[in-house]
Amino acid sequence: MLVWPFKNKKQQNTKVVFTTEKTLLDSIPHPTASHRHMPDWFRKLKPSNPKPMATIKDPGTAKRCVPVLDAVSQGFIIPLWCDLYIKVAKSIKLFDDKDNQLSKILDNGVLDSELIGQTISDIEGHPVVARIERDETLAVRAEMPLQEVRDGPPIEGHDWSQVGDLCDLKKFKVGKTLLKFSNPWSIKTPKGWSVQFKNPSNNWSNNIHILEGVVDTDEYFLPVNFPFVWTGSEEGEWIIPKGTPLVQVIPFKRTAMDVKVGVRNEVKEMELTNKLLTRFVDKYKRLCSHKRKKTTDKR
Repeated sequence: MLVWPFKNKKQQNTKVVFTTEKTLLDSIPHPTASHRHMPDWFRKLKPSNPKPMATIKDPGTAKRCVPVLDAVSQGFIIPLWCDLYIKVAKSIKLFDDKDNQLSKILDNGVLDSELIGQTISDIEGHPVVARIERDETLAVRAEMPLQEVRDGPPIEGHDWSQVGDLCDLKKFKVGKTLLKFSNPWSIKTPKGWSVQFKNPSNNWSNNIHILEGVVDTDEYFLPVNFPFVWTGSEEGEWIIPKGTPLVQVIPFKRTAMDVKVGVRNEVKEMELTNKLLTRFVDKYKRLCSHKRKKTTDKR
């Protein structure tokens, strides 16, 4: 069990609890505060413009952009708990003797004669392949070395009909292949707190794209699985290493908010603009940003 304290609006300690199976706890990387998982490009970026003519007026790079920093620092990161193997290749459609499509598999160079007559054991009735059809479209396969998570496969699939043809995921080459990580972690938050599950902010280091969601983890503290698609467009094989940031978990307190539309207060805006103009650099950080309390990484 991992207990992470963080500060709520009243600056009181609030705890989010991550739990997993005893047999996995010492074998998989643990969720940690997001500020420990800065995207590599952001972590390595210099805060100042490298051009020789840069002056004190230089606004700097994204490294000095507080909104970007706050985005990548919020909440926690669930790392990939084991290596992930991805293969993208052209596909083969398998049909029975009544010309019903049985399955769609990756073309691994297997001969037609090796497929025809084979039994599809994971389909009800165990049908036999009578005909194959090679397809120019790409398909994707995802595997993990873990045999199971919570008595089930570590990666499962979703039928495309669950999102439908209006879903924009179809714009990716293999975006219509919906996959799902079986998450080994349960999360429990205090009463009135929920969490948002999202892709790690400003991190584009791989082609895993999860379908984001919000769960009321004060009441639902069972593991939440993560549907995802592979956004890559090339054929090939990849291994995404264990420990790669996979999901950003952002706790928030559920509160009702009203929307109001009106005319801006130009006097107040001009006052703020003039204050900002008194500084060369770090204007927002010095005059508008609230200092964040880092999540405490103590167990």
